[in-house]
Amino acid sequence: MTTSRTVVANITLSLDGRTHGPAGEHDMGWIAPHALTDVARDHMVDVITPATTILLGRKNYEGFSGFWPAVADMPEADPRDRRFSRFFTETDKVVFSRTLTEPLCANTTLTADDPATVVAELKEQPGGDLVVLASSSVIRALLCADLVDRLSLTVCPQVVGGGTRLFEDGLESSTWAPVHSRSGELGTTCVLLDRVR
Repeated sequence: MTTSRTVVANITLSLDGRTHGPAGEHDMGWIAPHALTDVARDHMVDVITPATTILLGRKNYEGFSGFWPAVADMPEADPRDRRFSRFFTETDKVVFSRTLTEPLCANTTLTADDPATVVAELKEQPGGDLVVLASSSVIRALLCADLVDRLSLTVCPQVVGGGTRLFEDGLESSTWAPVHSRSGELGTTCVLLDRVR
């Protein structure tokens, strides 16, 4: 009997639900202090442990590929960051892009296909969790198709006052059940919620 794989949408949000601030997609400086907290690092390790496939949009793939592979060999790096580095390098990645023609790092499959179509097929293949790493456009597409099984949210206690929201108007109504929640330094709160079907 085949069990459908779990699709996990992992992202950091402001208190007012933004993925970035009012100055545009690079207005994310408010995230950095929270990403470096123990609670956020521990949460990330928990999220990636059952995952065997990473889902990314082009911009995050380019950013992650330019930074994370080298972290595994940095003795001064936090052990959890080195673990994430190895996970990113070694794990199969599916990148949604209409412009990239060559992978930027190992274990990457590029596709111009619709995320919902690709993920619906991947869900039925053998493997562990499929985790979207901070790619809000991919997460929104999967939310619209009701393909997200688990939300992994790191919430920063900051109102940024503008910018793109993750949960835009027009999404179908859905119910989510809390699985786990923990808060740490700076008031950073990490939450797991499962889709109630």
